[in-house]
Amino acid sequence: MRFSIIIPAHNRARKLDQTIGTLVGQDFSSADYELIVADNRSTDDTRQVVEGWQGRSSVPIVYHFEERPGVHYARNAAAMMSKSEVLYFTDDDMKADRGVLAAFQALLDLHPAVAVATGRVLPQWEAEPPPWVLHSFNNGNLSLQYRDDEPFVSAADPGVWSCHEIIRKDVLLACGGFRPENTAGAWVGDGETGLHLEVQAQGHQFGFTNRAVTYHLIPAERLTQAYFNRRLANQGAADSFTHFNRGDGQIEPLRRHRPLKLLRSAIEWVRLLRCRLTSAPAWHLHQANIHYWLARYRFDGRLCTDADFRSFVRTQSWVDRPQTPTPDHV
Repeated sequence: MRFSIIIPAHNRARKLDQTIGTLVGQDFSSADYELIVADNRSTDDTRQVVEGWQGRSSVPIVYHFEERPGVHYARNAAAMMSKSEVLYFTDDDMKADRGVLAAFQALLDLHPAVAVATGRVLPQWEAEPPPWVLHSFNNGNLSLQYRDDEPFVSAADPGVWSCHEIIRKDVLLACGGFRPENTAGAWVGDGETGLHLEVQAQGHQFGFTNRAVTYHLIPAERLTQAYFNRRLANQGAADSFTHFNRGDGQIEPLRRHRPLKLLRSAIEWVRLLRCRLTSAPAWHLHQANIHYWLARYRFDGRLCTDADFRSFVRTQSWVDRPQTPTPDHV
């Protein structure tokens, strides 16, 4: 078996049904891959959708109910269960081209030392995106990857999102697995970013192939200012997590530099007002950036005052980790 496809799922049964449909229909031998759906405490029909596909798919499909809240627990637990040396991670709101697995296999055949790889992630808009979304957020803020380079190998992460990623299982385990991100509603970590930084630190290679294409289903509720405010706030928490986790762990410099986060948010306010006066669409980005810097200010404050939280952030391996009490919202 060459690939294990891992799909963390949470209360998106209708979209999950579409996702599975595109993955069991790959131009790839059904004997050479499996699907593992890691249901992270869904309360909808997720299990029934998976069982329906189990009854009619020639590709083996495994259902796993992950009780611990947090997508990192779902991903890492499924990785531990997998039977393949190469894992393909995607999400329950994706639709893959039929040639995704074949494209990744071709990349690995050409570059067997590659440990992590990705391809193109294109949008499938479920509503017409406003012009300001296309202007400022039609990028990694929606987990999109438009680059169309010829297949290549790099020592640095070329922009790999966990919705469209292959990784060697031995590398995932050796590098500590996926870090926390959305955990019971609190954004407390840097997800695949922290994993990839460790992959890079250990000297592994990254790859990209434009022949592996998937589509991100983007609903209307993600095309609002409120969504991007939350999205950038989450990114702020993730970046503070990364900075502390991979830094020297000293509190005093963190405390001294923390007021600068408030200053940066104030600068974004000034930029927002200037854009509003000139009707420039970039005001949407500046408003979201205000939330980014305020989230970093709050996260750093928690690090300065909460020793248990600092210990949580400094965790180096999340593979097969027992449930950790969810930190307070930050």
